[in-house]
Amino acid sequence: MQQLHPVILSSLRSIYNEKYSQFSCERILSINERVAIKNRNNKARPVGAIHGAKYFEITIGLCRPDGESVELYIKNDTGSVQYHLAGFKKTSADSRKND
Repeated sequence: MQQLHPVILSSLRSIYNEKYSQFSCERILSINERVAIKNRNNKARPVGAIHGAKYFEITIGLCRPDGESVELYIKNDTGSVQYHLAGFKKTSADSRKND
């Protein structure tokens, strides 16, 4: 989780347009190892996960101070092999109370 902290902070800053993001109860919800599809026509693409290379998709769950929860979907399938935000899902505190 420590290595993912910078991408978590930058993702929250981007999502909420705030300079200092606050969150708690962070946890890894899933880690999936993926294999890129092999390219048959020998044309290389500028990504790290090509021609059968492995990469990871990680789902991280967070709680916000206002009770909202956020799931961050991050992966490391680029040429730099650094993790980046691939998507997110926000759930308001009100909608969680109705479940």
